[in-house]
Amino acid sequence: MKFIYLFILFSLNSFVLNAQNWILINDSLNEINLAKKVSYFKDSTNKLTDNEILNEVKFTKSNKEILNFKITKNTIWLKIDFKNTQNKILKRYLCIDQLNINKLEFFKKEDKKLVKIDRTYGTDFNILNNKFLVSGYTFNVDLNPNDSLVYYLKVSTKGQLFIPLFIRNYDTYNNIWFNRFLFFGIYIGIIAALLFYNIFLAISIHDERKTYIWYLFHTLFILLTQSSLQGFSNLFLWSNNHFMANQSVNLFTCLVSISGIEYAKSFLQLKITKNYIIKFLNVYQIIYFIIFFISISGYIDVAYTIIQPVQLSIALLMIVLSSNLVFKGNRLALFYLISWSTLFLGIIIFILTDLQILPYNL
Repeated sequence: MKFIYLFILFSLNSFVLNAQNWILINDSLNEINLAKKVSYFKDSTNKLTDNEILNEVKFTKSNKEILNFKITKNTIWLKIDFKNTQNKILKRYLCIDQLNINKLEFFKKEDKKLVKIDRTYGTDFNILNNKFLVSGYTFNVDLNPNDSLVYYLKVSTKGQLFIPLFIRNYDTYNNIWFNRFLFFGIYIGIIAALLFYNIFLAISIHDERKTYIWYLFHTLFILLTQSSLQGFSNLFLWSNNHFMANQSVNLFTCLVSISGIEYAKSFLQLKITKNYIIKFLNVYQIIYFIIFFISISGYIDVAYTIIQPVQLSIALLMIVLSSNLVFKGNRLALFYLISWSTLFLGIIIFILTDLQILPYNL
Protein backbone atom coordinates (compact mmCIF):
# COMPACT_ATOMS: atom_id res chain seq x y z
CA MET A 1 0.00 0.00 0.00
CA LYS A 2 2.84 2.34 0.89
CA PHE A 3 4.51 1.55 -2.43
CA ILE A 4 1.33 2.41 -4.33
CA TYR A 5 1.01 5.69 -2.44
CA LEU A 6 4.60 6.68 -3.29
CA PHE A 7 4.06 5.71 -6.92
CA ILE A 8 0.94 7.93 -7.18
CA LEU A 9 2.73 10.80 -5.44
CA PHE A 10 5.68 10.51 -7.83
CA SER A 11 3.37 10.40 -10.85
CA LEU A 12 1.47 13.49 -9.74
CA ASN A 13 4.72 15.34 -9.11
CA SER A 14 5.96 14.46 -12.60
CA PHE A 15 2.66 15.63 -14.06
CA VAL A 16 2.92 18.98 -12.29
CA LEU A 17 6.50 19.48 -13.48
CA ASN A 18 5.53 18.70 -17.07
CA ALA A 19 2.48 20.95 -16.85
CA GLN A 20 4.75 23.84 -15.93
CA ASN A 21 6.43 23.53 -19.37
CA TRP A 22 9.87 24.35 -18.05
CA ILE A 23 12.50 25.40 -20.58
CA LEU A 24 15.56 23.46 -19.42
CA ILE A 25 18.82 25.41 -19.55
CA ASN A 26 22.28 23.83 -19.41
CA ASP A 27 25.79 24.26 -20.81
CA SER A 28 25.15 22.09 -23.86
CA LEU A 29 22.49 24.41 -25.28
CA ASN A 30 23.85 27.34 -27.30
CA GLU A 31 20.51 28.61 -28.62
CA ILE A 32 16.84 27.71 -28.23
CA ASN A 33 13.97 29.00 -30.36
CA LEU A 34 11.35 29.74 -27.71
CA ALA A 35 8.35 30.13 -30.03
CA LYS A 36 6.96 26.66 -29.27
CA LYS A 37 8.01 26.73 -25.63
CA VAL A 38 6.25 29.83 -24.33
CA SER A 39 2.64 30.65 -23.51
CA TYR A 40 0.79 33.79 -24.53
CA PHE A 41 -2.27 35.82 -23.62
CA LYS A 42 -4.00 38.52 -25.70
CA ASP A 43 -5.28 41.41 -23.60
CA SER A 44 -8.05 42.84 -25.77
CA THR A 45 -8.79 45.55 -23.20
CA ASN A 46 -5.14 46.71 -22.99
CA LYS A 47 -5.91 47.55 -19.36
CA LEU A 48 -5.24 44.40 -17.33
CA THR A 49 -2.96 44.95 -14.34
CA ASP A 50 0.11 42.90 -13.50
CA ASN A 51 -1.80 41.20 -10.66
CA GLU A 52 -4.68 40.26 -12.98
CA ILE A 53 -2.26 38.85 -15.53
CA LEU A 54 -0.53 36.79 -12.85
CA ASN A 55 -3.61 35.41 -11.13
CA GLU A 56 -6.75 35.74 -13.24
CA VAL A 57 -5.99 34.92 -16.90
CA LYS A 58 -5.29 31.69 -18.73
CA PHE A 59 -2.26 31.55 -21.00
CA THR A 60 -2.29 29.55 -24.24
CA LYS A 61 0.64 27.32 -25.18
CA SER A 62 2.25 28.40 -28.47
CA ASN A 63 2.77 25.85 -31.25
CA LYS A 64 4.36 27.99 -33.99
CA GLU A 65 7.94 28.46 -35.18
CA ILE A 66 7.59 32.24 -34.97
CA LEU A 67 5.26 34.15 -32.69
CA ASN A 68 3.29 36.01 -35.37
CA PHE A 69 0.26 37.92 -34.07
CA LYS A 70 -0.26 39.65 -37.42
CA ILE A 71 -1.80 43.13 -37.18
CA THR A 72 -3.28 43.43 -33.72
CA LYS A 73 -4.30 46.20 -31.35
CA ASN A 74 -4.16 43.82 -28.39
CA THR A 75 -1.44 43.89 -25.77
CA ILE A 76 0.39 40.56 -25.92
CA TRP A 77 1.73 38.90 -22.77
CA LEU A 78 4.30 36.09 -23.06
CA LYS A 79 5.06 33.72 -20.18
CA ILE A 80 8.49 32.03 -20.17
CA ASP A 81 9.48 29.36 -17.61
CA PHE A 82 13.23 28.71 -17.24
CA LYS A 83 14.85 25.97 -15.17
CA ASN A 84 18.59 25.62 -14.57
CA THR A 85 19.40 21.89 -14.59
CA GLN A 86 22.99 22.33 -13.42
CA ASN A 87 24.63 22.93 -10.08
CA LYS A 88 26.14 26.28 -11.09
CA ILE A 89 25.07 29.78 -12.11
CA LEU A 90 24.10 30.11 -15.77
CA LYS A 91 23.98 33.48 -17.52
CA ARG A 92 21.99 33.71 -20.74
CA TYR A 93 20.51 36.33 -23.06
CA LEU A 94 16.81 36.47 -23.85
CA CYS A 95 16.67 37.88 -27.40
CA ILE A 96 13.94 39.37 -29.57
CA ASP A 97 15.40 39.62 -33.08
CA GLN A 98 13.03 42.39 -34.12
CA LEU A 99 13.44 46.09 -33.37
CA ASN A 100 10.15 47.32 -34.89
CA ILE A 101 8.06 47.03 -31.70
CA ASN A 102 6.44 50.12 -30.19
CA LYS A 103 6.48 49.13 -26.53
CA LEU A 104 8.15 46.29 -24.67
CA GLU A 105 8.37 45.54 -20.93
CA PHE A 106 10.14 42.69 -19.14
CA PHE A 107 8.99 41.26 -15.79
CA LYS A 108 10.16 38.58 -13.37
CA LYS A 109 7.87 36.71 -11.01
CA GLU A 110 8.98 37.21 -7.39
CA ASP A 111 6.98 36.40 -4.25
CA LYS A 112 3.69 36.02 -6.14
CA LYS A 113 4.00 39.37 -7.90
CA LEU A 114 5.53 40.74 -11.09
CA VAL A 115 8.66 42.86 -10.75
CA LYS A 116 9.60 45.03 -13.71
CA ILE A 117 13.18 44.60 -14.88
CA ASP A 118 14.88 47.72 -16.24
CA ARG A 119 13.06 50.40 -18.23
CA THR A 120 10.43 50.28 -20.97
CA TYR A 121 11.83 49.60 -24.44
CA GLY A 122 10.54 50.09 -27.98
CA THR A 123 10.44 52.48 -30.93
CA ASP A 124 8.34 54.91 -28.86
CA PHE A 125 11.47 55.46 -26.76
CA ASN A 126 15.10 56.38 -27.47
CA ILE A 127 16.66 53.23 -28.90
CA LEU A 128 20.18 54.42 -28.06
CA ASN A 129 19.30 53.97 -24.39
CA ASN A 130 19.05 50.20 -24.93
CA LYS A 131 21.66 48.22 -23.02
CA PHE A 132 22.59 46.26 -26.15
CA LEU A 133 22.90 48.27 -29.37
CA VAL A 134 21.67 45.65 -31.82
CA SER A 135 18.66 45.62 -34.16
CA GLY A 136 16.58 43.81 -31.57
CA TYR A 137 16.02 43.64 -27.82
CA THR A 138 18.18 41.75 -25.32
CA PHE A 139 17.57 40.95 -21.66
CA ASN A 140 19.86 39.27 -19.13
CA VAL A 141 18.63 35.99 -17.67
CA ASP A 142 20.67 34.83 -14.65
CA LEU A 143 19.77 31.44 -13.21
CA ASN A 144 21.11 30.25 -9.85
CA PRO A 145 22.14 26.59 -9.46
CA ASN A 146 19.14 24.26 -9.93
CA ASP A 147 16.87 27.27 -9.77
CA SER A 148 13.74 28.06 -11.76
CA LEU A 149 12.41 31.47 -12.77
CA VAL A 150 9.30 32.69 -14.55
CA TYR A 151 9.53 35.75 -16.80
CA TYR A 152 6.83 37.76 -18.56
CA LEU A 153 7.06 39.97 -21.64
CA LYS A 154 4.45 42.66 -22.30
CA VAL A 155 4.42 43.69 -25.96
CA SER A 156 2.34 46.11 -28.04
CA THR A 157 2.75 47.69 -31.47
CA LYS A 158 0.71 49.60 -34.05
CA GLY A 159 1.42 47.41 -37.07
CA GLN A 160 2.49 43.86 -37.77
CA LEU A 161 3.60 42.09 -34.57
CA PHE A 162 5.88 39.11 -34.88
CA ILE A 163 8.34 38.17 -32.18
CA PRO A 164 11.37 36.02 -33.05
CA LEU A 165 12.23 34.90 -29.50
CA PHE A 166 15.42 33.05 -28.52
CA ILE A 167 17.56 32.23 -25.50
CA ARG A 168 21.32 32.26 -26.26
CA ASN A 169 24.63 31.92 -24.51
CA TYR A 170 27.33 34.60 -24.72
CA ASP A 171 29.35 33.19 -27.65
CA THR A 172 26.32 32.41 -29.83
CA TYR A 173 24.84 35.85 -29.17
CA ASN A 174 28.05 37.65 -30.17
CA ASN A 175 28.61 35.49 -33.27
CA ILE A 176 25.07 36.02 -34.56
CA TRP A 177 25.16 39.79 -34.25
CA PHE A 178 28.72 40.06 -35.57
CA ASN A 179 27.66 38.17 -38.72
CA ARG A 180 24.46 40.20 -39.15
CA PHE A 181 26.29 43.51 -38.90
CA LEU A 182 29.03 42.21 -41.22
CA PHE A 183 26.63 41.00 -43.93
CA PHE A 184 24.54 44.14 -43.75
CA GLY A 185 27.69 46.25 -44.04
CA ILE A 186 28.66 44.29 -47.17
CA TYR A 187 25.13 44.81 -48.54
CA ILE A 188 25.38 48.57 -47.94
CA GLY A 189 28.76 48.59 -49.72
CA ILE A 190 27.32 46.86 -52.80
CA ILE A 191 24.32 49.20 -52.94
CA ALA A 192 26.59 52.25 -52.48
CA ALA A 193 28.78 51.09 -55.38
CA LEU A 194 25.67 50.72 -57.58
CA LEU A 195 24.46 54.18 -56.58
CA PHE A 196 27.75 55.92 -57.38
CA TYR A 197 28.13 54.03 -60.67
CA ASN A 198 24.63 55.05 -61.79
CA ILE A 199 25.19 58.66 -60.70
CA PHE A 200 28.17 58.66 -63.08
CA LEU A 201 26.00 57.14 -65.86
CA ALA A 202 23.21 59.65 -65.26
CA ILE A 203 25.69 62.50 -65.65
CA SER A 204 27.45 61.01 -68.68
CA ILE A 205 24.58 59.60 -70.77
CA HIS A 206 22.05 62.30 -71.61
CA ASP A 207 19.65 60.16 -73.64
CA GLU A 208 18.90 57.72 -70.79
CA ARG A 209 19.29 60.18 -67.89
CA LYS A 210 15.67 59.81 -66.76
CA THR A 211 16.02 56.01 -66.55
CA TYR A 212 19.19 56.22 -64.47
CA ILE A 213 17.72 58.84 -62.12
CA TRP A 214 14.68 56.67 -61.39
CA TYR A 215 16.98 53.67 -60.94
CA LEU A 216 18.99 55.70 -58.39
CA PHE A 217 15.88 56.56 -56.38
CA HIS A 218 14.58 53.01 -56.61
CA THR A 219 17.87 51.50 -55.40
CA LEU A 220 18.17 54.03 -52.57
CA PHE A 221 14.62 53.29 -51.38
CA ILE A 222 15.29 49.54 -51.57
CA LEU A 223 18.24 50.06 -49.21
CA LEU A 224 16.15 52.16 -46.81
CA THR A 225 13.25 49.68 -46.92
CA GLN A 226 15.51 46.70 -46.17
CA SER A 227 17.35 48.53 -43.39
CA SER A 228 14.00 49.59 -41.87
CA LEU A 229 12.61 46.05 -41.98
CA GLN A 230 15.73 44.72 -40.25
CA GLY A 231 15.83 47.55 -37.71
CA PHE A 232 19.18 49.03 -38.77
CA SER A 233 17.61 52.35 -39.82
CA ASN A 234 16.01 52.72 -36.39
CA LEU A 235 19.33 51.93 -34.79
CA PHE A 236 21.62 54.20 -36.83
CA LEU A 237 19.54 56.85 -38.64
CA TRP A 238 16.59 57.86 -36.45
CA SER A 239 17.03 56.18 -33.08
CA ASN A 240 15.35 59.10 -31.30
CA ASN A 241 12.85 60.02 -34.04
CA HIS A 242 9.70 58.14 -33.01
CA PHE A 243 7.77 59.18 -36.12
CA MET A 244 10.31 57.68 -38.53
CA ALA A 245 10.94 54.66 -36.29
CA ASN A 246 7.25 53.74 -36.50
CA GLN A 247 6.55 54.90 -40.07
CA SER A 248 9.69 54.00 -42.03
CA VAL A 249 8.62 50.53 -43.21
CA ASN A 250 5.32 51.77 -44.66
CA LEU A 251 6.72 54.99 -46.13
CA PHE A 252 9.76 53.48 -47.86
CA THR A 253 7.71 50.54 -49.15
CA CYS A 254 5.47 53.08 -50.90
CA LEU A 255 8.38 55.14 -52.21
CA VAL A 256 10.32 52.11 -53.48
CA SER A 257 7.22 50.95 -55.37
CA ILE A 258 6.41 54.37 -56.87
CA SER A 259 10.00 54.89 -58.06
CA GLY A 260 10.22 51.26 -59.25
CA ILE A 261 7.15 51.70 -61.44
CA GLU A 262 8.61 54.89 -62.95
CA TYR A 263 11.89 53.08 -63.60
CA ALA A 264 10.04 50.20 -65.32
CA LYS A 265 8.07 52.64 -67.52
CA SER A 266 11.27 54.31 -68.67
CA PHE A 267 13.54 51.26 -69.02
CA LEU A 268 10.96 49.08 -70.79
CA GLN A 269 9.90 52.01 -73.00
CA LEU A 270 6.25 51.29 -72.24
CA LYS A 271 5.10 54.51 -73.93
CA ILE A 272 6.17 52.90 -77.20
CA THR A 273 5.43 49.21 -76.63
CA LYS A 274 2.59 49.09 -74.09
CA ASN A 275 1.06 52.53 -73.74
CA TYR A 276 -2.19 51.20 -72.25
CA ILE A 277 -0.23 49.49 -69.45
CA ILE A 278 1.03 52.89 -68.27
CA LYS A 279 -2.48 53.92 -67.25
CA PHE A 280 -2.80 50.71 -65.27
CA LEU A 281 0.54 51.33 -63.52
CA ASN A 282 -0.49 54.91 -62.80
CA VAL A 283 -3.42 53.53 -60.78
CA TYR A 284 -0.95 51.56 -58.67
CA GLN A 285 1.08 54.70 -58.04
CA ILE A 286 -2.04 56.55 -56.90
CA ILE A 287 -2.81 53.66 -54.53
CA TYR A 288 0.69 53.90 -53.05
CA PHE A 289 0.30 57.66 -52.55
CA ILE A 290 -2.99 57.01 -50.74
CA ILE A 291 -1.33 54.38 -48.52
CA PHE A 292 1.51 56.83 -47.82
CA PHE A 293 -0.90 59.49 -46.55
CA ILE A 294 -2.98 56.96 -44.60
CA SER A 295 0.17 55.91 -42.77
CA ILE A 296 1.42 59.41 -41.90
CA SER A 297 -2.11 60.24 -40.71
CA GLY A 298 -1.54 57.75 -37.91
CA TYR A 299 -3.31 54.67 -39.29
CA ILE A 300 -0.15 52.57 -39.52
CA ASP A 301 -1.97 49.25 -39.13
CA VAL A 302 -4.50 50.13 -41.86
CA ALA A 303 -1.70 51.16 -44.25
CA TYR A 304 0.23 47.95 -43.60
CA THR A 305 -2.89 45.85 -44.18
CA ILE A 306 -3.41 47.47 -47.60
CA ILE A 307 0.26 47.29 -48.57
CA GLN A 308 0.49 43.49 -48.41
CA PRO A 309 -1.99 42.56 -51.20
CA VAL A 310 -0.94 45.57 -53.31
CA GLN A 311 2.74 44.57 -53.11
CA LEU A 312 1.89 40.98 -53.95
CA SER A 313 -0.18 41.96 -56.99
CA ILE A 314 2.33 44.50 -58.38
CA ALA A 315 5.19 41.98 -58.08
CA LEU A 316 3.18 39.36 -59.97
CA LEU A 317 2.11 41.96 -62.55
CA MET A 318 5.68 43.06 -63.30
CA ILE A 319 6.82 39.44 -63.72
CA VAL A 320 3.94 38.74 -66.13
CA LEU A 321 4.44 42.03 -68.00
CA SER A 322 8.19 41.62 -68.51
CA SER A 323 7.75 37.93 -69.45
CA ASN A 324 5.16 38.93 -72.04
CA LEU A 325 7.54 41.51 -73.52
CA VAL A 326 10.35 38.94 -73.61
CA PHE A 327 8.07 36.54 -75.47
CA LYS A 328 7.46 39.29 -78.03
CA GLY A 329 11.19 39.78 -78.59
CA ASN A 330 11.92 42.79 -76.36
CA ARG A 331 15.58 42.42 -75.29
CA LEU A 332 15.32 45.16 -72.69
CA ALA A 333 12.54 43.20 -71.01
CA LEU A 334 14.80 40.14 -70.87
CA PHE A 335 17.48 42.12 -69.00
CA TYR A 336 14.81 43.58 -66.72
CA LEU A 337 13.26 40.17 -65.97
CA ILE A 338 16.64 38.54 -65.20
CA SER A 339 17.85 41.38 -62.96
CA TRP A 340 14.63 42.10 -61.06
CA SER A 341 12.93 38.69 -60.83
CA THR A 342 14.87 37.89 -57.65
CA LEU A 343 13.50 41.05 -56.00
CA PHE A 344 9.94 40.30 -57.10
CA LEU A 345 10.15 36.69 -55.91
CA GLY A 346 11.60 37.93 -52.61
CA ILE A 347 8.64 40.29 -52.19
CA ILE A 348 6.19 37.47 -52.91
CA ILE A 349 7.87 35.09 -50.45
CA PHE A 350 8.11 37.79 -47.75
CA ILE A 351 4.40 38.61 -47.99
CA LEU A 352 3.32 34.96 -48.06
CA THR A 353 5.39 34.25 -44.94
CA ASP A 354 4.01 37.40 -43.31
CA LEU A 355 0.51 36.05 -44.00
CA GLN A 356 1.63 32.67 -42.56
CA ILE A 357 0.90 30.93 -45.89
CA LEU A 358 4.57 29.90 -46.15
CA PRO A 359 6.74 28.86 -43.16
CA TYR A 360 9.41 31.28 -41.85
CA ASN A 361 12.12 28.65 -42.09
CA LEU A 362 11.53 28.14 -45.84
